Amino acid sequence: MLLIGSVLLVESLLRLQRVEPGIDPQNVLTMKRSLGGSGYTTTAAVSSLFHRAIERIEELPGVNAAGARPPKTRGRQRIPGLLP
Repeated sequence: MLLIGSVLLVESLLRLQRVEPGIDPQNVLTMKRSLGGSGYTTTAAVSSLFHRAIERIEELPGVNAAGARPPKTRGRQRIPGLLP
């Protein structure tokens, strides 16, 4: 039974590697920003930072779209206008 399960798992992984993801990762830039310090202790401050950054990035030549994911928080803090 364990051998059959292993074979099926390997087959599934090989099939997943051949699946077209539906996006073109060419010319995509990602970055990570630490929000340490006393300036970003409220949800409003973090929200303002993200919205300003997205607006400025979208104004750059050659940029088609910009977006952000809110930072991981210890609580259930949500930033309005960004994905939960």
